[in-house]
Amino acid sequence: MFRIQRPIGHPVDVEEVEKVRPQGGCVVTVGNFDGVHRGHQALLGAAKARSTALGVPLVAITFEPHTRHFLDSRGGPLLLSTWCERERLLARYGADKVITLRFDDGVRTLSASDFVDLLVDHLGMVELVLGFDHRFGRGGTGTAEAITPHCQDRGVALSVVGALTHDGVPVSSTIIRSALEEWGQFEKGVELLGHPWNLLGEVVPGDGRGRQLGYPTANLEPLNPRKLLPVSAVYAGRLKWEGASYPAVVNIGMAPTFQRGIRVVEVHVPNGPGPNYGQICQLDLYFQLRQECRFESLDALRAQIGRDAETAREKIAGLP
Repeated sequence: MFRIQRPIGHPVDVEEVEKVRPQGGCVVTVGNFDGVHRGHQALLGAAKARSTALGVPLVAITFEPHTRHFLDSRGGPLLLSTWCERERLLARYGADKVITLRFDDGVRTLSASDFVDLLVDHLGMVELVLGFDHRFGRGGTGTAEAITPHCQDRGVALSVVGALTHDGVPVSSTIIRSALEEWGQFEKGVELLGHPWNLLGEVVPGDGRGRQLGYPTANLEPLNPRKLLPVSAVYAGRLKWEGASYPAVVNIGMAPTFQRGIRVVEVHVPNGPGPNYGQICQLDLYFQLRQECRFESLDALRAQIGRDAETAREKIAGLP
């Protein structure tokens, strides 16, 4: 049984890193890990193999805010995964301990060698595993090649994991974002993610129109406003809360029949009780069903929702 809870932790300040040091040494991998997609999973798998061989835990270090949000005055990319979603995914794919490091000027101005020293002296790092394109340290000078001599001086092994393609397509957070934001490309994005698109959100009051139509919905508000929502459409997925997991039909968009003018996430659980206001739920989306459209009558909308709900049930029932 699982219970979805509002995240109660917080990112770790650089001065607090020593407080979360695991016993003994550790293998460390570092990155934004936005989406924890197949490329990240390959990196985690390689790092986990090294930690297992050495008999030490694997520590995954990520950042909050996303480094580009901090550095880019325009705000950087929308997030495939917020820090609390990312921590769950990193643990699922092999990290024994996840540290979300608060990215601020203190971290930004660390040189690459100082960052390595931090990991060695405060976490007990014995090996560093990096993605082929990862850069860290002041000015992004900490490439694997540039940091190798310092790692050798500190007695730290350094491993680099190469790029990943999936069915001939390079796997990257940028490509996945583009796929999720384009009609007809959602399943491609999910395939590159290697897991369903997911959202941690709070159930908030809506306008009650779903209940009036006979299909009550839970309106999910993302816990982070910078969370990327897929293109406006109707989707099939699962909604999880309080130890329950149910097939769900989901509308993401502006509800053009009612001319709301704002994008919302509305979730209907066919034949399910539905969560209560204030509950934190996890929404996993697997399939795109149809584009969002305006209906000429409420009866036409009601009939289409019924068909969508049945399609969602059938598709989700076929999943492992």
